[in-house]
Formats: sequence, structure tokens, C-alpha cells
Amino acid sequence: MEKKDVSDGIITGKNLVGMLQAWIDSRHMGKMEIMQTPFSGFTILLRIKREGNSGFLLVDRVAQFENMLPCSPGQEVSFNFMENGALYQFRTRVIHFQPWAIWLELPSSIQRIQKRSYYRIAPTLKGEIIFRVGGKDEKARVNDYSLGGVSFFMESHQKLNPEEELKDLLLILPQGKATVSYPISRAIVRRIDEHLEGQKRLCALEFLKLEKSTQQELARHIFEEQRSLLRQGRRI
Repeated sequence: MEKKDVSDGIITGKNLVGMLQAWIDSRHMGKMEIMQTPFSGFTILLRIKREGNSGFLLVDRVAQFENMLPCSPGQEVSFNFMENGALYQFRTRVIHFQPWAIWLELPSSIQRIQKRSYYRIAPTLKGEIIFRVGGKDEKARVNDYSLGGVSFFMESHQKLNPEEELKDLLLILPQGKATVSYPISRAIVRRIDEHLEGQKRLCALEFLKLEKSTQQELARHIFEEQRSLLRQGRRI
């Protein structure tokens, strides 16, 4: 009997094919890396192709990808997808190229690395959230954030209550040596906790409405931050 359970984070068989097909149908963007090289690029899966007893995964071309491949045949590549805050990863081999696609060996398994519904990141540099209360813009330092929400340290004069809704917020996060801004249409206060640092309270917001473009940009940012932590060998 084929194993259906994926609670161990390893997805195989029909579940694997179904997940790949869902990414194909939705044109879900992922990141492909050539193993043991610094080269990587974002692309999409095109189709699953069967030839006899063999299965192949066709991938949209990535600029300069072929030129960066080592000369040895069967070069291994890694694919990473982020979906609903979880990071999925599989490895496979390059078979050959066509002008419109890269042919990969159909992977035998996909690993789900992050098991929480949303992966939360604590910024290593200063991150800020700007929100409006009583007609006045307030600014606070971010504790951590995810696709689902953000927590931040409240100043003594800032007054918020659980279940209070906020509109037109701005999340400002470090990215390299610069910062990036993500407008949040609506959010709700889910929790306010006391915090030991400077006797400041910690406010946790859940995002209620994000524009699709903002959600995609924030997902990509979190994807890159998560991959950076994995490369550093830090647990997530």
C-alpha cells in the first residue's frame, strides 16, 4: 500500500505528483539552484512528461543557466518553493535542454522543511511598522513577522486593544543594505503581552487584507531570508 502520510515532512508518490501539478497549474514561482555553485534563478514548472517508464519535469528557461552548468552530465539542481509560509524543497538532475525548457529528472520526493502555518522571521537589523491610531501615525520596532502578521514593541504612550482593527499600515523591513516597504490594507490586534525588554509590551497583529502584489513580494522576501538562514546552518 502506498504511504499517504506526509507528517514526517517527506512527500512522495501521488502526493508528490499532485503537488507538482498544482504548482504547474498555478504557475507558482520557485527558485532553482545549481548545486555546489552560487548560481540561482526564479522560474516556473511547465509540465510533467512521461516517456515509457521514465518521468521528467519540464521547467521554464532561466537566463544564463546553461552557461553556468559544469561540463559533467547529470548536474544536480535544487528547487525551493514557498507556499502558505512553508518551505518545500527537492533535488533532481538536469537531463537536457530545449530552446523553451529545461528537462529535469522527476524527483522521487519533496521535503517540507517548515511545518508551521507561517514562518516567522526576526529581523537582524531594524524593522519598523507604521500604523494609525486616533488620526495620528505611530511607529514601532518590529519583533518578528511572517506572511500572516507581525509583532512589535509598543511605546508607553501607544494604546491598542485586543481585537482592535487597524487600516493602512506600512511594514518597513531591512533587505541587504537597503529597506523595503509593504503596505498592509487591514490588520487586527490578536494579542498584547508584557515583555521583559525595557518593560515594553509586545503587540501581535494578524494581517486581514494584503494586496496580491504585496503578498507575492513579501513572500519572496521571506523566502530569501529563510534560505539565508538555512545556508548559515541555523535551525528554523
